[in-house]
Amino acid sequence: MKHIIVGALLMKALLAVQLTPMTYEIKSIKKRNITYSVKNTEKKLAAAECKILKVVGHDKEGREIREETQDVVLYPSQFVLQPEETKGIRVNYTKNKLPEKEAVYRVLATQLALNLKEETTGKDIKAGMKFIFSYEGLLFVGGSSVKKNLDTKVHDDQPSSLLLDMTNSSTKSTFVHVKHYSFVAHTNKGEVTLTDKDFGKFGGIRLLPDETFTLKINKNHALKDLTVTTLVVQKRAK
Repeated sequence: MKHIIVGALLMKALLAVQLTPMTYEIKSIKKRNITYSVKNTEKKLAAAECKILKVVGHDKEGREIREETQDVVLYPSQFVLQPEETKGIRVNYTKNKLPEKEAVYRVLATQLALNLKEETTGKDIKAGMKFIFSYEGLLFVGGSSVKKNLDTKVHDDQPSSLLLDMTNSSTKSTFVHVKHYSFVAHTNKGEVTLTDKDFGKFGGIRLLPDETFTLKINKNHALKDLTVTTLVVQKRAK
């Protein structure tokens, strides 16, 4: 517990440039112009660069695939913050109609290190910048408020693992994590409820509407020597 607290305090100390809010949802085209705040928490100058990328899917490891977009634009994109200054970033959704299926964007606020001694030419000093860290906010646009639905299909044709296809069949993105869902496997020897250790390093994934992600589940623990016929995934009650 001590290490967790120390780690949290250290992380907070490192994040001099902070982005708020971390999540925002545009539900109406009349309210497509919004403002994010970027704050310098330190008592010295800080530089930041902001941009927006669209999440278009995930690779086989579950990492987000992001693309440049003109659907959403922001201003200013790069600036210097005075000590403890907060600056507003104007964000505008450029289309005239919200999408029927939710679009997901990453709002990135990257702190840049100012180094005034990096390059010197005669009497001129050039300010160099290098990357320190990045805040990653989420922006959700559109999508109807229908009930979220996660369809699954299991493939058990390997002795040490099985594959679970998870498809988000709703119009909203949904975050799938072992702590938020229950995973109950129906096997040749009855039902088995999976736990965190059965999923290895899987840290969760935000499935886009209509997206399918294939999760590999190890059979080293509760499923060892069992044959899985179906795997039921259900949202846990809050």
